[in-house]
Amino acid sequence: MSYCCEECFLNEAIKKYIQENSSIVGKCKYCGSHNVSLISPITLGEYMCSCLEKAYEYIDEGTGAMYDNEDEMYLGPDGKEATQIYYNWELFKNTIKHYNRFSK
Repeated sequence: MSYCCEECFLNEAIKKYIQENSSIVGKCKYCGSHNVSLISPITLGEYMCSCLEKAYEYIDEGTGAMYDNEDEMYLGPDGKEATQIYYNWELFKNTIKHYNRFSK
């Protein structure tokens, strides 16, 4: 099996995950780096999928809040910490119609 390393990626969270979860040090068959932490692409893929699932999971049946893994909290549609107010359907609906719809 081939393994990838932290040098294969620019994203700091992915690099950190590889460094913290690798049990193998060696030469990367993908980028050719030597003496690096190696991880199975399958293991890394599972981690990345779990991150994506968290990023797009809905709380309380479709509030639009997203999970911020770095801050370990949910954020509302406006990017601020989600609070009880986002459980209000009317506010959510208005946020989507008038705020998120035209924001990039």
